[in-house]
Amino acid sequence: MLRFWKRFLDPIDVLAESIYSVLILMTFTMAVRIFDTDIAARPYFAQSWVHSLFVAALGCAIAWGFIDAVIYILTSLAERSQARRFVRSIETADNHAQAVAHVAEMLDSRIGEVTTEAERARLAVSVVKNLAGYHPAETWVKRDDITGALALFSVAIASTLPVVLPLLLVRDPFVALRVSNLVSVAYLYLIGYWWGKYAGTKPVRAGLMVALTGTILVIVAIPLGG
Repeated sequence: MLRFWKRFLDPIDVLAESIYSVLILMTFTMAVRIFDTDIAARPYFAQSWVHSLFVAALGCAIAWGFIDAVIYILTSLAERSQARRFVRSIETADNHAQAVAHVAEMLDSRIGEVTTEAERARLAVSVVKNLAGYHPAETWVKRDDITGALALFSVAIASTLPVVLPLLLVRDPFVALRVSNLVSVAYLYLIGYWWGKYAGTKPVRAGLMVALTGTILVIVAIPLGG
């Protein structure tokens, strides 16, 4: 599965989708304890209710995973459309100098901090030259878009399974919710740790920051309609 994700997704996409999926599930499990403090006093009702929560939470994860997959496809289409518009703007420039100036403006916003003006000017001339006769990819949906969307969807589902499984496997509803919450925080820490290693920062600090920030965001989101 990891090889599949690495092939079709950027590591940042995997990390962001994992965090997003866990936060969605935390709004379910934490909201139960906030708005139904008497759940432990009704064990038979509560056990059935928590199992229903498992179904609802998993269904929500699947739904949002599907939505994110569709957005991934639309974003890919938008990026290719943007590339075609850029090439078109070069082709329709009134003269060579205007085309070079257009490319230089784009380069300023992308690599302006790490290059000199003279370097960007030379690169702009080279880009205009290389774009002569270039035909960018069509904007329709491609196979890589579909496989990338499926990869993102699988990330969403895989990220939520550790969080929702306690709601199905643990008999005591109070313990099930607590275990689910603890798993969520631990999972956020692991995601942050991985993020820290990828970004070249201190993994432990990154893990703690992601876990703490995620928990605070959920606590703030719940009373606002979560």
